[in-house]
Order: sequence, then structure tokens, then C-alpha cells
Amino acid sequence: MTLHQHGGRVYDYARALGVPLHDIMDFSANINPLGPPDSVMKAVLRALDEIRHYPDASARAVKTVLVRKYGVAPAQLLCGNGASEVLDLLFRAILPRRTFVLEPAFSEYRAAAHRSASVVKSVPLPLESGGSLPLAEIDRQVRAGDMVVINNPHNPTGKVWPRTQWHPWVVDWNRRGVFVLFDESFIDFLPEPLPYTALPEAARLDHLLVVRSATKMYAIPGLRFGFAVGAAPLFAKIERERDGWSVNHLAQAAAAAAYQDTDFERKTWAWLAAAHQQVGTFWRGRPEVAFFPPSVNYFLVKFQDMQCSGRIQTGLRRLGMFVRPCSDFAHLDGRYIRIAIRSPEENHRLQEAVLTLLLGQDA
Repeated sequence: MTLHQHGGRVYDYARALGVPLHDIMDFSANINPLGPPDSVMKAVLRALDEIRHYPDASARAVKTVLVRKYGVAPAQLLCGNGASEVLDLLFRAILPRRTFVLEPAFSEYRAAAHRSASVVKSVPLPLESGGSLPLAEIDRQVRAGDMVVINNPHNPTGKVWPRTQWHPWVVDWNRRGVFVLFDESFIDFLPEPLPYTALPEAARLDHLLVVRSATKMYAIPGLRFGFAVGAAPLFAKIERERDGWSVNHLAQAAAAAAYQDTDFERKTWAWLAAAHQQVGTFWRGRPEVAFFPPSVNYFLVKFQDMQCSGRIQTGLRRLGMFVRPCSDFAHLDGRYIRIAIRSPEENHRLQEAVLTLLLGQDA
């Protein structure tokens, strides 16, 4: 059975192997292994009795939390059924003439652009030389009415770009009528996001948008919640034309609790700091693989050849371990694999299996 290469297909993985869902170790989806937080589970249970009502189309409770956390106005917030719906709503409202995508990148950028009849312009990221943003190249081409998509922290490499690299370009593009969309779905994993985030600018610039997701940090992909920060007039237009009930009641309750749980944030950052050391110790310096050091909860590796990468993936699948092959990312091929960082025990089991497979033995 050939599985779709998008990560997190745990039901497909379990069905393909003929095993229960809990026997799968999913390193293909970048979900926080510490979650969902207890606060979220309790909030969902408390909210169950209210599913007899339609959800709050204005998402007042969760917006109140986001206003307090990020210092933006309620009218500058757009909530959606995951970051993917938010992206789609933004593209459909803006209808950019051309969309510049820094690739490799999340496939939904291209998909949302195509659904909005926008011409996609692929801009390769120079991964092997440190992955600096090629914004001068984009600047030579963009015009008013275009959109530039920047994924920060970047998926699949885990690279994060400081404000000093992109801020002057973004401010100038805003002045020229060029939209810039920052996907910051993984930025909550950074203990100090301020040197990297575009959120403060999105609250004051007309053509800048920031999208975030509760799915990854708070481990609620089964509920789904995402939001954007941007210009109030644009969001008012979107709210008038959208499905007002796309964000269900339980997702709103979960997100409202999650974004208030500072203890869970601190626990996550402590776990991730130790996990970065664990994965770095194993992967860095291995002759068979190039290791892209992570800033968040996943990392990219490049094996020496397709055969080695395929052998590793096949061997891991037999053990119920699934990683994310990257051959469907633009400018990558079958040598590249993205691996989510999970619990210390799971990380160790994966490393032991990979080491055995690299030595040419059956895991």
C-alpha cells in the first residue's frame, strides 16, 4: 500500500501495518508529545454540554485570550478551523495576482494560491549554504497586488530567520502594496519569539499578515484551531463572506485554555532544549547523513543517496515508526527526510533503529 506523503496519516499507517493505532510511533507529524495540556482536556470536558448549541461565530472567548496575550485588537484577529482554513480565507479575500513561495515549503501555500487563480512563482531557498532568505531576488520581481509567503520557523528545515533579515524588505513592500504572509505555525516552540516574529508589524501594517496554529504546540490536530493577525477592514470583509461556524465549540474552548497555559509553555521549552541536545548528539557528524539543526520540534536530514534513505524508511515502517519523506517538496528529493522530535524514549528508539539500519542489519 502506498501512503500519501503528507505527515500525520496515523490511521493509514495503522491500517497498512494491520496494527492498533497506539502501536504507531509517528515521527511524520510535528506535534508536541507533551500535549494536549491538562488545561485543554478539562476545558473540552467542561464545554461538552454546550455542543447542543451552534458555536460562537465571533469566537469571543478565545479572541479575548488572544487580545490579552498578543496585545492586538479583536478586529485584527481572524480565527479558523486550523491554519489551513485561515490561509485559504486570506487568499480568497486578497486574490493576489502572483504568489512568491520560498521553497521547499508547505504544499498548502501553492494549493491556496491555485484555488484563488494566483500564479505561483517558486523561489528556491539556498539550503546547503545556511538557508538565508533570497529577498533581493524577490524584490526585483514583486509588484503591487502580489503576495510573498514566508514560513518562519521554516518547514521542513527547522530554520528560523531573525527580524533583521526581513524587516526592511517587508516594510518597503507594504508601502508598495505588496502583501506579505508570514506562517508562524511553529513559533510557539521558541522560548524567545520576539526577535523573529512579524506579529507586532501585522497589527499596524495594512499589507502584512501573520498566521499561527494551536495544532502543533498544544497537540490538538483532531480539533484544529488557527488564527491570523492583520488589517481589520480585510478581516471584516472575510467575516461577512465566510462560513461563520467553521470553528467548532470544542476547538474554541480548547484554544482559549491552551493560550493561557504558561506552565505548559515552560515545560515544552525545557523538554525541547534537552531534546535538541539528544538529537544533535546522535545525528551531527554522522558520515552517512547531513543534519540540519532544529530551532523547533522537528529537523531535516539528507542521506548520502536514495538507496540509503529508502532502506532507512522501509526498516522504520516495519517497526511501526513513520517519518516524513520529502521527495514531494519542491527542490528536495528522496534523500531528504523530516523527523519530528518526540519523547526522549521515542527519540532513543528511533535512533537505535536508524543506527542498526545504517550498519546494514535488520532492525
